[in-house]
Amino acid sequence: MSCEEDGDESEYNPDQDEESSSDESSDKSSGHEMVRGDSDEEIVEEESANTNVNKSDQSKKKAAAAGNRKGKTNADEHGQKRCNKDYHKKRCCPMVGCSAVVKRLPAHLQTVHGFSPKSSKYKALLSKALPQPKRPYSVQMIEKRAAAIKRIETEPPMPD
Repeated sequence: MSCEEDGDESEYNPDQDEESSSDESSDKSSGHEMVRGDSDEEIVEEESANTNVNKSDQSKKKAAAAGNRKGKTNADEHGQKRCNKDYHKKRCCPMVGCSAVVKRLPAHLQTVHGFSPKSSKYKALLSKALPQPKRPYSVQMIEKRAAAIKRIETEPPMPD
């Protein structure tokens, strides 16, 4: 079947009139061939429909990219924000008979128990209240056995 029998003039035929070749040469500079016939309108409509679809896809992509960005933090606002963390550690009062657990032990010893900050007993109580690092379990067991042996050796023999 030839193109003339189909009535489809969308294919390029070099045997057609010479005028169409001059139009095509002017369009070839842009890299597009001009299509003649009734199908021009249909092609234009399809192209516009495709561009609309592509444009909507691009806008969706832009919107999605904008929504997924990390928000900026203002350095000035972050710098002015105050930290409310309390760095005082709760400690038990080392005085015999006092079961207070306080965050400011020096103030407690001065106000409740009436110690002077310069006294040696005040300083000894503060050093006693410092947290001691916990020793490994194996070392604790060795010390416990040594204390038990020492106690057995120092005790007087029991009478029978």
